[in-house]
Amino acid sequence: MTLTTHAVTGAVIAKLMAGNPLLGLFLAFCSHFILDAFPHWDYPLKSHNEDKKNPLDSTMSINGHFVKDFLNVSMDGMLGLILSFILVSQLEFNAYILGAALVAQLPDALQFVYWRVRREPLTSLQKFHIWIHTKNKMRNMKWVSISAQALFILLVTASFWANSYPLAQLFR
Repeated sequence: MTLTTHAVTGAVIAKLMAGNPLLGLFLAFCSHFILDAFPHWDYPLKSHNEDKKNPLDSTMSINGHFVKDFLNVSMDGMLGLILSFILVSQLEFNAYILGAALVAQLPDALQFVYWRVRREPLTSLQKFHIWIHTKNKMRNMKWVSISAQALFILLVTASFWANSYPLAQLFR
């Protein structure tokens, strides 16, 4: 999944769990792995060196592609935070919602840390992330997957709005 999808999902979960923020943050973190279990397209990272025989030996090279990959990942992550701010926080700054959006993106960021550090608890987290992540990468279905993720974001936020706002009750 894209970081945008993870962030908005985490923000919605946090908003729904506002009465129990620690549980909300935990569920936002867990949502990352649940979403990654579904077939989806991930944009390629050309600086990522995947070891198909032993995925734990995969790494990230700091090469000519790294800057472009870093910018793509950064833009994706920022888009998720901006959409969370617009769709979930209703343009009001909310540190909890922002934190949940970031926590939902965190497992992917921790992969970068793992590729450099390779110590516990990062090793166990990386094993779990690899295990739960779908093997169906939808490589030839980029636009179908992007459209599905956009639709998912719309459905998640629409269901949140429908259950959270009195004005939305008028449209039921």
